[in-house]
Amino acid sequence: MQSTELTKTTPILIAGAGAFGLSTALHLVRSGYSEVTVIDPHPVPSPLSAANDINKIIRSEYPIPLYSNLAREAFHAWEHDPLFVPHFHKVGWFTGAASDDERARGIVSDMWATTSAEGNNPKAKFLDNGADLKDIAVQTAGSEKLRSWSGIYNPEAGWAHSGDSLIAVAKELKSRGVRFIHGPDGTFDSLHRDSSGEVDGITVQSGRYIPAEKVILAMGAVTGSKFEVKDALRAYGYALAMIQLESQEAKLYKDMPVLHSKAHGYIFEPSVDGRMKFALPGRYAWYGYGGVSRPEAAVSSYNNIPQQCRDEMRELLSIFLPQLADRPFAYEQLCWDADSVDDHFLIGYTPDSNKVLAATGGSYHGFKFFPILGKYIVDALEGNLAEDLRDAWAWRADEMAGVFESRGPNETRVLDRSKDRAYWGVAKL
Repeated sequence: MQSTELTKTTPILIAGAGAFGLSTALHLVRSGYSEVTVIDPHPVPSPLSAANDINKIIRSEYPIPLYSNLAREAFHAWEHDPLFVPHFHKVGWFTGAASDDERARGIVSDMWATTSAEGNNPKAKFLDNGADLKDIAVQTAGSEKLRSWSGIYNPEAGWAHSGDSLIAVAKELKSRGVRFIHGPDGTFDSLHRDSSGEVDGITVQSGRYIPAEKVILAMGAVTGSKFEVKDALRAYGYALAMIQLESQEAKLYKDMPVLHSKAHGYIFEPSVDGRMKFALPGRYAWYGYGGVSRPEAAVSSYNNIPQQCRDEMRELLSIFLPQLADRPFAYEQLCWDADSVDDHFLIGYTPDSNKVLAATGGSYHGFKFFPILGKYIVDALEGNLAEDLRDAWAWRADEMAGVFESRGPNETRVLDRSKDRAYWGVAKL
């Protein structure tokens, strides 16, 4: 759908101050738009944002060229854009799989095919066995389980402090005249329509009407509870935890590459205060709202992850860093994001209005694109998005109906808080 009556002074309202919303606002003002408002229930970094965290992986290894190309563009910004450079830590990353895990090895093989094609990542190399990893990440030297592993090591990759980068972008936006609204006045309730039925702004929790010519829905996991998305998106929680290391011990893990397994999860080097974060790859679907998957209340997701997650995290640590596998967890969380069935983003006008643009579907891999996401969202707003991206990110709610059931085995768990348990299974409504 093409944009209509869009000028540099068009009032644009962005609902959501996470990675998608803030990146959009940044590229709007960098493109000369002057009437930009961002709303969110909370000041930046919002606890509702999946990007509000101490670290996220920055890498370009994807089995799909569309995302590997975008990731390299984003990587350039992490290295060269003054707004993002302070938050990027180039410690490298390893992604691999055990010899008996055919599915994970196939994904790694596809990643390597894209990574090595035409010199996309000339410094990346394929490690045939775990002993090679021990030479690079000495912290893994005590692992016996890595003997049967192989995978990709890219010294150019690493991680970014996601929470700090959100704060930096918000500060830049405020300095350039972007308006931020929080609290009940900043909490999206519904689209507002004029007497002809056309969208002319939004209504917020306080009851206030905020006019806008264009509304960008960048609410992440909350989207489905505020706007009818059918099966285009579902809210999923990803389990993460941290252990607290003493300062001298933390130094032993400084500059450790990000350690990643598609089947088991990933581990980061400690933060400056000694917190080592690790997380699982699987998704939890929470069906607590009339059969629609929406995020739990934040308080329900902190230090309250299912026991199964803790057990799997112990296994993750035992693979890479067995010396830490029995440490007590200092922090736990289910981090909620908006997932699409195919992990593509959802960026495009909604079916019934050329005033409302969806910008969401991070699917727990969107943050690495934070510096450039907004560029493409602005392209979509202006009707200039490249055809391949438009097709990949189009609104596709009807064609996705029921397709979530086809996710791979053990990729999705259904979280049942009412029975205080979680169980493996393909999520079904």
